[in-house]
Amino acid sequence: EGSLRAVGRSGAPGPGLVVVDDVLTTGATAREAQRALELAGHVVLGIATVAATRRHSGPDQGRHSLPLSPRGD
Repeated sequence: EGSLRAVGRSGAPGPGLVVVDDVLTTGATAREAQRALELAGHVVLGIATVAATRRHSGPDQGRHSLPLSPRGD
Protein backbone atom coordinates (compact mmCIF):
# COMPACT_ATOMS: atom_id res chain seq x y z
CA GLU A 1 0.00 0.00 0.00
CA GLY A 2 1.17 3.53 -0.75
CA SER A 3 1.98 6.35 1.63
CA LEU A 4 -1.24 8.33 0.98
CA ARG A 5 -4.89 7.33 1.33
CA ALA A 6 -8.03 9.07 0.07
CA VAL A 7 -11.64 8.81 1.16
CA GLY A 8 -13.58 6.63 -1.25
CA ARG A 9 -16.54 7.66 -3.35
CA SER A 10 -19.81 5.81 -3.58
CA GLY A 11 -22.24 6.04 -6.45
CA ALA A 12 -21.69 7.92 -9.69
CA PRO A 13 -18.34 9.62 -10.24
CA GLY A 14 -18.20 13.23 -9.13
CA PRO A 15 -16.42 16.07 -10.88
CA GLY A 16 -12.84 15.43 -11.90
CA LEU A 17 -10.03 16.53 -9.62
CA VAL A 18 -6.71 18.25 -10.23
CA VAL A 19 -3.83 17.35 -7.93
CA VAL A 20 -1.87 20.48 -6.94
CA ASP A 21 1.67 20.17 -5.57
CA ASP A 22 3.63 23.15 -4.27
CA VAL A 23 7.05 22.01 -5.56
CA LEU A 24 7.72 19.29 -8.10
CA THR A 25 11.10 17.57 -7.87
CA THR A 26 10.72 13.94 -8.93
CA GLY A 27 6.93 13.87 -9.25
CA ALA A 28 6.66 11.02 -6.74
CA THR A 29 4.34 12.87 -4.32
CA ALA A 30 1.97 14.04 -7.06
CA ARG A 31 1.87 10.56 -8.62
CA GLU A 32 1.20 8.99 -5.19
CA ALA A 33 -1.68 11.44 -4.63
CA GLN A 34 -3.06 10.52 -8.06
CA ARG A 35 -2.76 6.80 -7.27
CA ALA A 36 -4.54 7.16 -3.92
CA LEU A 37 -7.37 9.27 -5.37
CA GLU A 38 -7.95 6.93 -8.30
CA LEU A 39 -7.87 3.88 -6.03
CA ALA A 40 -10.60 5.55 -3.95
CA GLY A 41 -12.74 6.00 -7.08
CA HIS A 42 -12.01 9.62 -7.96
CA VAL A 43 -11.24 10.85 -11.48
CA VAL A 44 -7.94 12.75 -11.70
CA LEU A 45 -7.90 15.11 -14.69
CA GLY A 46 -4.36 16.35 -14.24
CA ILE A 47 -1.54 17.46 -11.99
CA ALA A 48 -0.55 21.11 -11.53
CA THR A 49 2.51 22.46 -9.75
CA VAL A 50 3.51 25.90 -8.53
CA ALA A 51 7.28 25.44 -8.87
CA ALA A 52 9.71 22.84 -10.11
CA THR A 53 13.31 22.11 -9.31
CA ARG A 54 15.93 21.27 -11.87
CA ARG A 55 17.74 18.02 -11.20
CA HIS A 56 21.51 18.45 -11.24
CA SER A 57 24.45 16.13 -11.45
CA GLY A 58 28.07 17.04 -11.14
CA PRO A 59 30.01 19.61 -9.11
CA ASP A 60 27.15 22.13 -8.80
CA GLN A 61 24.64 19.49 -7.64
CA GLY A 62 23.56 21.52 -4.61
CA ARG A 63 22.61 24.63 -6.61
CA HIS A 64 19.10 25.03 -7.95
CA SER A 65 18.25 27.34 -10.79
CA LEU A 66 15.23 27.65 -12.99
CA PRO A 67 15.06 29.30 -16.40
CA LEU A 68 13.64 32.81 -16.47
CA SER A 69 11.59 32.01 -19.54
CA PRO A 70 10.17 28.83 -21.08
CA ARG A 71 13.07 28.77 -23.54
CA GLY A 72 15.64 29.09 -20.74
CA ASP A 73 17.10 32.47 -21.74
